[in-house]
Amino acid sequence: MTDPSKPSPTGPEVTKLAAKVAHELNNPLDAVLRFVSLAQRKVKSGDYADIDRHLADAQFGLQRMVEILRELMDIGRQTNDVLARQAPGQVALEELIARATRTTAAQAEQKRIRVEIHNALPSGIMPRYDLRVAQILANLLKNALDASPEGAVVTLAITAAGALLQLVVSDAGPGLNPDLLPHLFTAFVTTKPHGDGHGLGLAISRELALSLKGTLTLDNRPAPATGCIATLTLPIS
Repeated sequence: MTDPSKPSPTGPEVTKLAAKVAHELNNPLDAVLRFVSLAQRKVKSGDYADIDRHLADAQFGLQRMVEILRELMDIGRQTNDVLARQAPGQVALEELIARATRTTAAQAEQKRIRVEIHNALPSGIMPRYDLRVAQILANLLKNALDASPEGAVVTLAITAAGALLQLVVSDAGPGLNPDLLPHLFTAFVTTKPHGDGHGLGLAISRELALSLKGTLTLDNRPAPATGCIATLTLPIS
């Protein structure tokens, strides 16, 4: 029996994402095997020239794989933190938000960033969702905290329009290159420095949003403000 409290697979999209991850790991793995093989041939022939270079190239490929796997484990750790407390299939939105903010509390404290929750839902609207929403929000808040400078404010605004709920995470960072915006939900596309991320969090979050019959979008904040806004839109349940 499927546990409704856990993120459910999203069919072909998850398969596509898994294939991208496998492809990204396969490239450096293939390079590592080739460089190790070259080094072995050199040793067997008694020719020790270039061995250091071959091993350094193999080490670089291994480091690339470690970075990718570390990011996948970080995303998994966020999910485990969100799922740490057992809950029924449908959880009040307030509790889901609380779970997401608890997951990122240490990061916010380290950077002295205040996370503000602005709940503008009309009285009487008390939506409930499963824990996929908490996972998405945890990823969006983590990205907002990464982008924002120390001492800044990150906001999560909750509004309703008709039958739709909107959760908007705003950061205080420099914003995003408009040309890059349409591609940031593609796995391994990222604005972060090398080694700080591989663009998996947003790709996974978007697939989770789609599995909830919702959408996830990114945009820059209107001038003169700087920063980025991530908008999760869901049907009100």
